[in-house]
Amino acid sequence: APSASSASSATTSRSRTAAAAATTKAAASKAQAQAKAGSKRGAGSSPATRVGYLDAPKHRVQVIAVTCTQPLTFGRAASCGSECRVDHRSVSSKHCRVFVRGRAAFLQDLSTNGTFVNGERMKKGQEIELLENVTFSLLPPADPAAVSFTFRA
Repeated sequence: APSASSASSATTSRSRTAAAAATTKAAASKAQAQAKAGSKRGAGSSPATRVGYLDAPKHRVQVIAVTCTQPLTFGRAASCGSECRVDHRSVSSKHCRVFVRGRAAFLQDLSTNGTFVNGERMKKGQEIELLENVTFSLLPPADPAAVSFTFRA
């Protein structure tokens, strides 16, 4: 039969593991909320340069600021940066880009496979203005691997 000290040790170990998991989950939720709130306020960019943000709950970076200072290129290439990199064989190395013209955000398809906007496939080179709640994906929306990005002003 297990001794009282080994049973107590196992209980303490499970408690520590559960506490660590809860702390990690709480920290992740807090970081996500701060990033989202910061993007809305223009954290990391002045309010004059921030146009909006991309909300992507299934992506590893769930909130991405859209600013006047630098376009965002989405694709498989490492040069796309961690927040815009989508590692899937059907995603082009440089699949699409989000950029600002004036005070409006635009999406341009750079791929041969197409970028999907609100479920409709764009043509290569086509540009559309990103209005509030416009959603785009680098894969067909029905694909289980598809990650959607929703523009929020």
